[in-house]
Amino acid sequence: HLTLNPEVFFHPLRSEVDSEVEECGVLTLFAPGDALVTLRNTANPATLATGSLLGCPVANNEGTVLLRAARRRDFPKPGIWTYVMACVNEATMEICEGKGLLQTRLMMLTPSGEQTEGLEIVRLFRVPDWAIHKIPNVVPFVNQCVRNFRDSNLSRAIKRGEVGVPCVIFSVRKCDRGPPLRPVDFARGEWELSEKDGFRLAGYLQ
Repeated sequence: HLTLNPEVFFHPLRSEVDSEVEECGVLTLFAPGDALVTLRNTANPATLATGSLLGCPVANNEGTVLLRAARRRDFPKPGIWTYVMACVNEATMEICEGKGLLQTRLMMLTPSGEQTEGLEIVRLFRVPDWAIHKIPNVVPFVNQCVRNFRDSNLSRAIKRGEVGVPCVIFSVRKCDRGPPLRPVDFARGEWELSEKDGFRLAGYLQ
């Protein structure tokens, strides 16, 4: 599920493994797993067929689209990964329905043994039932993207720690016996008590 992080999913090297992507990138990273990104698609035969069936024909280039992409783990319940890709109006910077095939969507993934079950929710307008059943199967395309990713420069960059934002995970507990400790020398494992008077968590974390 690391590939669902916006920092990875919209990395400029993605175009090497995804034939539908011409270029993409991260504009603003609000937090690990939450970013404002750009995406420019390249239409392949499956995309053109899907666009025709859904009533939104696409050209080879729809232009660059602005998106807010976010990923949450254990939401709405433990064991589920939820991913939201919301289109953003460039003029107002507000969330909008979308443009062409790039519609605001939500995806929930649930690991099941060696496989992962997925549910994708997209709002479609005035699409007949018969068209839904004729949308091309994207599973072979997705599987090919996964195989391409494993042997890609992007995958190697991730393994080297060059992609993504390093973060520190910490836990806060009630201190019954005084103020928390703060490190003096990490190498020697030396700690000391924080000042009790005027203690503030924000200052302690800094």
